[in-house]
Amino acid sequence: MANDSLSKFANVLYTEALQEKEKVAHKLEEEKNEVIKKKDIELKEKFERELKKCRSQLDYEVKIALSKRENELSKILRQNRQKAACEVFEKATEKLKDFTKTDAYKEYLKKEFVAIADEFSSGETVCTAKDSDFDIIKEISPIKNMKYVSADSSVIGGFTLKNSELGICADCTLKSKLAEQEGLFYNISGLVIE
Repeated sequence: MANDSLSKFANVLYTEALQEKEKVAHKLEEEKNEVIKKKDIELKEKFERELKKCRSQLDYEVKIALSKRENELSKILRQNRQKAACEVFEKATEKLKDFTKTDAYKEYLKKEFVAIADEFSSGETVCTAKDSDFDIIKEISPIKNMKYVSADSSVIGGFTLKNSELGICADCTLKSKLAEQEGLFYNISGLVIE
């Protein structure tokens, strides 16, 4: 009987030990799951922070790249516009050269002289024009006592008048009229010349 009692006592101890082991294992499993859950939350938060940081950096780099590209394209656009404007004014220069060979050009010169003749009423007036225009100017000019000087080759047509005694001058060249129109064009269009 003593063996039997010992056996029962050992079984009871073994059963209690198993139960205690299961409790401890269950408790450890719960603690492990709690730690895993906390670490999972921490890792997710860290991942979200890093992802947000990477997105912000990427957005910043994309914005910088887009800004640089916009600046490049804007510069190309301005250059193309400037080139087109230059071509327009080069063609206008050619048209004005053609205009100087017409009868309308003689009328233009006459109109310009009539508009300013009263200002140059006394003293010697120096008229600068193309050599080919001197005969026309002498024929149509109402201004007396004029001295004629050849203009440089950049003058398309028209004339300049200068009276040192009266301290006045007038620029009636086609080149200056075209430059005035070009200035107005750039002013109105907002085209930037680089």
